[in-house]
Amino acid sequence: MRREALSWTWTLIVLAACWLPSGRLAREDSLPGRFRIPHLDKAIHIGLFLGYAATWAIVPGRTSRRIRRVFAGGLALAVLTEIGQGHPW
Repeated sequence: MRREALSWTWTLIVLAACWLPSGRLAREDSLPGRFRIPHLDKAIHIGLFLGYAATWAIVPGRTSRRIRRVFAGGLALAVLTEIGQGHPW
């Protein structure tokens, strides 16, 4: 149950991180030159979703059905966060 709680917590972190209002984040072009990393936002997204997959992968009870559900859930989460990011809140 602990691993599942970790997985749900990470899922909520993904949602919160992806839906932060853009005005609350530093823009890449406003950072000093040495801190500019091309496509940093994409690297962060990849890290968040790798964490999602990793935390769900360690939950006991690996079955092909659960693996498909986690993959489908991750895909849905990625699509929903992209839609949410484009919404003018």
